[in-house]
Amino acid sequence: VDTDLEILIPDSYVNVPSEKIRLYKELDGIKSEDLLKRFTANLADRFGSPVPTPVLELIDVVRLRMTAAKLGIERIVLKNNVMLAYFIAERNHPFFQSDRFGLMLQQLAARRSGISLQESNGKLWFKVPEVHSVQAAAQVLSSFLV
Repeated sequence: VDTDLEILIPDSYVNVPSEKIRLYKELDGIKSEDLLKRFTANLADRFGSPVPTPVLELIDVVRLRMTAAKLGIERIVLKNNVMLAYFIAERNHPFFQSDRFGLMLQQLAARRSGISLQESNGKLWFKVPEVHSVQAAAQVLSSFLV
């Protein structure tokens, strides 16, 4: 995920560099929603509540990555309130023959909210305007899972 949004653990929340590094590593290894919720609750218990917005956005990056992986998306750019979601670069990947990919194409074609599917340099991607946060990006991608 490449973004211009502020996604970090601020010094005002966790001021010990080694602890921050440990938290970043722990967060990077989370692979389920349950573990993500537990991580967030532990942060609030240890460092105070409410958890700052930049930290919540960082946690949402993990959620976004988990959802993207289920949808065959290997790269997301979220800048200037626009999301670009790039599908797996390998054109012969089994994902492109899957029902999920076919359903996504149907859903993308049916949406009239400015979402556009594009292909350039052998890469297939879609563009979603008006995505103002990582959480909003995760919600957009989650809508393709139904």
